[in-house]
Amino acid sequence: MPDDTSPRLPHWHFWLPLALQVALVLAVPARSAYTYVTGQTAFLRVGPVDPYELLRGYSQTLNLAISRRSQLQDLSGWEQLLAQSRSEQDPNQLAVGTAFYVILEASEQEQQAWMPVAVRAQRPSDLPADRIALRGRQKRYGIDYGLDRYYLPEGQREAINERIRELAPSERMLLQVKVDRRGYAVPVRLWVGNRGYRF
Repeated sequence: MPDDTSPRLPHWHFWLPLALQVALVLAVPARSAYTYVTGQTAFLRVGPVDPYELLRGYSQTLNLAISRRSQLQDLSGWEQLLAQSRSEQDPNQLAVGTAFYVILEASEQEQQAWMPVAVRAQRPSDLPADRIALRGRQKRYGIDYGLDRYYLPEGQREAINERIRELAPSERMLLQVKVDRRGYAVPVRLWVGNRGYRF
């Protein structure tokens, strides 16, 4: 007969580690869900892309216009930001890892790209309702807003590729995003001309 006098571990030895693991797993999508629910909608211009290179494998890589230094270097605040965090290799480039905020202003027309109007090292707290601060970080080969790569089902990838090939020169590609008050953004839809594709 088995001996029931052996010491048993308290239940919390099992439940506490399990709860911590669940909390860690849920923390990652929680920020995106919070931003999606509470964020302000904005539209970002997607730069010229090669339709055969836009969707490779199962991922989609976007080339946001504001990811290029040339789109930001003439804005208010760029020179001050550059003076604070200049790259040693290229004096016209921010140091890799530099975090900053791009201030975007809403277009007067609905569903048009928001225009960058300023750059700040710190998140502004007094923005008017028609402006948002989008958090970016200088990477080795450009500026990253956490909005450049997505994974899509095969059918949706093929539909987007086909629509990009049909895109007239006058039509634009826009990324509809939600931006929270801290400057973090999540994608909502990719607009190719007048057709939207939900992420």
